[in-house]
Amino acid sequence: MAGSLDVTIHRQSAQYRDTSDAGAGARVSPDNASRARHSRAERSQYLGEMQMRRIMFVGAAAAAVIAAACSDSSTAPKQQTAGEWSGAVIEVAGANPNAHGEIKGVVLDSGAKLDPSTATPIPGATVTLNLKITVPPGTSGNDTAYTTATKVGEVVTDANGRFLVTSIPEGDYYIAATSPDATHYDNATWAFASTGSAEKDAVIYLPRKLGTPPGVDSL
Repeated sequence: MAGSLDVTIHRQSAQYRDTSDAGAGARVSPDNASRARHSRAERSQYLGEMQMRRIMFVGAAAAAVIAAACSDSSTAPKQQTAGEWSGAVIEVAGANPNAHGEIKGVVLDSGAKLDPSTATPIPGATVTLNLKITVPPGTSGNDTAYTTATKVGEVVTDANGRFLVTSIPEGDYYIAATSPDATHYDNATWAFASTGSAEKDAVIYLPRKLGTPPGVDSL
């Protein structure tokens, strides 16, 4: 639209120039001079109106673009931050600038179907993070390599059965969950390998003990 206005302005300007140039070598009578002045005034007014329309069009287009951008940003889904996920946090290596791994976890009852969207969360469960370590042969008198584990941190799940592990450096880990009461079996585990930067979701199910009614929730 702005390009069309430019073409119109240029064509109209050329028309006025041609009319003016054609009479440039002729004798100008008072009537002709009056008409020429009137023509120049009309030309100036016309060009001014065209320029004003162009400015108004460009301004309206810019306003429409800005409004659309604001609308897109306000309706875009917001990703849940770590702090919003849970306040039950194990920070593994906060001082390590290369430790950016993160686990968003939840402990659930496995008495129903194994579906995180419908399973009952277990608040108050104890979650322990362990680092797996491979000990090379010849250490402590052992002829073969073996694997051991060291405890890195521990936290109790929040009211939604959730927990969060942050600042995880590279390594092999596993998470153990312990029931807060006698209605579930303990020590369900979830193993993972951290690259030091990836974010993962962990769902740990605690099996309900036989004879425990499904309607009894962990407190």
